[in-house]
Formats: sequence, structure tokens, C-alpha cells
Amino acid sequence: MRTMSSKAGAAAVVLALLVCAPVLLICRSGDRSARAANLLSQLGYAAVYTVVDGFEGDAIASGDKQGQRLINGWKNAGLPWSYNLGKARAYFPKY
Repeated sequence: MRTMSSKAGAAAVVLALLVCAPVLLICRSGDRSARAANLLSQLGYAAVYTVVDGFEGDAIASGDKQGQRLINGWKNAGLPWSYNLGKARAYFPKY
């Protein structure tokens, strides 16, 4: 079985997107998605958005909850999310 590196997989996804298509990026803390948004912008994608603090946000620096990601982010802001994603909400590219 042949596997694809994460960089090659990401490149394959980017190639499938039209440069005018809106692209929304999110990662755990917002750092990787911000870097990916910058790269996509440099490649000519015009409508690139990132969730600034990511899904889980930043980790608490000290105290009883040190290391826990409770400061900011999508999840901590009380925005909607679920572990269960129905097929109606998932994106399935057609090749």
C-alpha cells in the first residue's frame, strides 16, 4: 500500500480548489492555520480565512490547570461543535 506524506496530501487538496473559492482553515491553536492561510494567499488564493485562536486555543501557563487549553479558541468561546458530523455537513469532493 502506498501512502502520501502530509505535505503531498495538502498539495493535492490545494490543487483541487479553485483560486476564487473561499477557503476556511482551522487547527488546534490557530498557528498552523495562519501559516497555511499566508501560503495560500501567496499562491494566489483570494478568499482565505483562518480561525484566529484555533479550535482549542492557548494553554494555561501556570496553576492547577497548567497545560489545559481553556483560554480562547472556538470551543472555549461556546461556538457550536460536535464529535458527530453527519454526512449532510461533510464535504465530499467529486473527482
